Parts: sequence; C-alpha cells; structure tokens
Amino acid sequence: MKNKYTSLLILTLAIFAFNAKAQETVYPAGPQKGVSAIIHATVHVGNGTVLTDATILFEKGKITAVGTGIAIPKGATEIDATGKQVYPGLILPNSSLGLKEISSGVRGSNDFQEIGENNADIRSIVSYNTDSKIINVLRSNGILLAHVSPSGELIEGRSSVVQLDAWNYEDAEYKSNTGMYISMPSLMARRGGRGGFMRGMMMGGGGDPLKAAFDKIETIKTYFETIPSLHRALLLAGGITFFWLIEIAAPLFNFKYNKVKHAGINLFFTFTTIVINFAFALIMVKASDWTVANQFGLLHIVALSPILEAIAGLLLLDLIGAYLVHLIEHKVKFLWKFHMVHHADTHVDTTTGNRHHPGESVVRAVFAIIAVLVLGTPMWMVMVYQSLSVVLTQFNHANINIPKWFDQSFGYIIVSPNMHRIHHHITRPQTDSNYGNIFSFWDRLFGTYNYTPMNEIVYGLDVLDNSKDESLAYQLKAPFDKTIKSDY
Repeated sequence: MKNKYTSLLILTLAIFAFNAKAQETVYPAGPQKGVSAIIHATVHVGNGTVLTDATILFEKGKITAVGTGIAIPKGATEIDATGKQVYPGLILPNSSLGLKEISSGVRGSNDFQEIGENNADIRSIVSYNTDSKIINVLRSNGILLAHVSPSGELIEGRSSVVQLDAWNYEDAEYKSNTGMYISMPSLMARRGGRGGFMRGMMMGGGGDPLKAAFDKIETIKTYFETIPSLHRALLLAGGITFFWLIEIAAPLFNFKYNKVKHAGINLFFTFTTIVINFAFALIMVKASDWTVANQFGLLHIVALSPILEAIAGLLLLDLIGAYLVHLIEHKVKFLWKFHMVHHADTHVDTTTGNRHHPGESVVRAVFAIIAVLVLGTPMWMVMVYQSLSVVLTQFNHANINIPKWFDQSFGYIIVSPNMHRIHHHITRPQTDSNYGNIFSFWDRLFGTYNYTPMNEIVYGLDVLDNSKDESLAYQLKAPFDKTIKSDY
C-alpha cells in the first residue's frame, strides 16, 4: 500500500518527543538538505486514516510521500519513529498572532489596528512579528500555520496566512491577501462595548437599545417609502458623474471616441426608461400595498426579523426582478431583439448601464411588478433595491480599472465591472453568461458564470452593424428589422 500526498503537511513536534518549556526560544530551522525519511511511524493522515509502520519522505520542507512499503532513496537521512505518533500540523484561524503580544499595558508590543475607518490597503503581514514568544508556544504544541487578520473599524484591512518557522515576515508569508476584513456596524449599542458610553449617551442615557435599533429601521423605511424624486434623480446623475470621472482618471480601455456624443444616445434611452418606469409606478405601488395588506407573498410565509426580512427581500428582488428577466431576455427571441440594443454599445462605460430600448424597459417594469407580487415586498424595500440597482448598474458597466484585490474580495458578492464586461463580449458563450445585476453569486449558483481575460474582450454584437452603435434611428428600429438575423 502506497499513498502520496503533495499538500503541505508539516509534522508536529511530537515526532521528536521534544521536552520544550513554554517560554523557551525556538529558533527557525535552516533549509533542508537532501531527502529525509521518517520510518516505522504510526501516521495519522488527517482524514481519519491511520497507517502503522509507515514511512514519510519529505524534501525542501514538503512531504513527497506517505505510506507503507515506500522505497527510501539512497543517501536519505533516516529518523526512527518507532512507538511515535505522527500528526499533521495544526492551523490557527482568524488570529492576531504576531500583531498583539500583551493585551494591555504595553502599547509598543501591539500593532493590530490602524487609525481610521476605511483601511482597505492595510496588510496585516507587514506588522507580523516573528520574534513573538507566543509563536514558540504554539509551535511546541503543534500549531505550524496561522491566519493573521487585522482589526479596526468598518474596513479593517487584508489578512494573510503565515508559517511559524521564519526569521522575518517575508519568510513567514505563506499566502498573502487571503481576505478583506469588514466589521459590520453595530445595530444595537451596548454600554461597555466599543464606543458603548458615547452611543449610550446618544440614545438618551438608559434608553432601550433594542427600541432604538428598531426606531432606526423605521426611519430608514419611512425615508425610502417617501423618497423625493429629487433624491432619486441625484442618485442617477450623481452616480453617472462620479463613475464618469473615475473612467477619465483610471480607464481600463483607452477608447478613441467622443465621450459626450457616446453618452448622448445612452442618456436618451435612460430618459425613456425613466418615463416608462414612471408610467408603471402607480401599478407597482398598488401591487405592493395589496400584498402587504393581504399578507400575500413569500416574505409573509415565515415571520422574519426586520434585518433578515430586508436581506431576503433584496436578494429575491435581485433574483426575480433582475437576474431571471435578464436570463429570459437572452433565451426568448422576441425579447432578445429588444435587449440587443443594450449589447450594441461598442464602448461600454457607465452610461451603458441605462441603455435599454423602450420595449425592453416595459418588459423589465412588468417583471419588477411580478417580483413584488410574488415576494410581497413593501414599497420601501422596492425603493431601497432600485436605489442600489441604479448605483451598482452604473458601477459594473463603468470603464474603470478595478484592483485585483477588490475583484477577488468583493467580486464574490457584488457584480464587479470585470465580471460584467465579459457579458458584453461580441460573441457567445460570453454573451450568454454573467447575468447578475447586484449580486454575483446567482451566476455561480445557477452555472451561468464565465471568466474571460480582459485583454480578449471585444464589445458589440456579431449580428448587428456595430458601426451604427451611436445611430439612434438604427437602434430604435433594430428589434423590428427582419434583415437582422439571430439564432436565438
């Protein structure tokens, strides 16, 4: 019987039967020379399998073979482990190891938190102290890898995985930037916690924190139920302006085009979408009020807390009112011919997000009403979703160069520009992928996710005359033009 494992299974110090004291200095080992073999050991593989009289071969710090009857290379250093138990090294998750030495009283020993609320660029690894005495204790107890994470306010920074046999943090770094740490704001303030005293004062001394929390929720609901049209217009115009400026400063593709002229046709379609949505607004309000009054819809089947209800509502609105209708538009030929106008843009930027033929705008408005009826969503929730949708649609269409760390961190939750650009590729299968609007995990869940390198992306649509992507007459007539062939 022979098994080979290529993963890094670092051996615990129990192999060597060290009699180390907790505070004794344990120096990092030098580079391994040649091949070493542990023989006659009882090996616990880590998946429940136990091998007796087994051999372990390792070279350059990594195990190359584990099993019985393994041939030992000539010249290998042999370590007799008769009567010894060999286990894989343990991993310490989500720790402040090397960042915090003494919890209080000695400020100079701690470097686990940066000043400020948003520290996305902070890397915990650069503050990792390999001279920490705690590391020696952990190594002596078989913990040989650790996940080191920062602390802080809203965006805390990036974590890393370290191996504990190192002289400096560069040698210790096993895997960098493994995650972005975010601390969600506390809904209910409690005395004694972080900011507890001041928050308690803001609540009025001995006020009920639970009541204060629900009052906050009601304030948010009231605002979105009665959100002024001016505020919605500012969201739309402000989002376009904001991302437009970023496109100018940090573009992904350096388009050679008249940016203002290009925006003109897209803003025309934005205007028609606003008019159509306004025409359907009364129907949507009536539908929402009816579902709430009659407790009709999925959200009324199970009683949820206000927070869970809001999360579930936003997720399902995105699923039915955005992902599903988008998928259907690509599968039904009649609807696809209207949706083609959105894909016709050969210079995708933030204004493209609102480029929808009036016929498509009607279809999407109808699906939004269907989503409200199926879910039973109150109007405030609909307005919250639409406000988020406006901003994030502009964001995921924006021609901006997104940092890799952002795509790797937040791209699993929200649709990033890199993900949605693939959807605007000129041909399939890319065109028929990445349908998500706000949340990116729907595509991964339903198997419609696609990854294509950015340097291979070409915008437009292979069944259209892409030279007329800024011709308003051509785009308006395209769905009814029988000379435009499509295999949908």
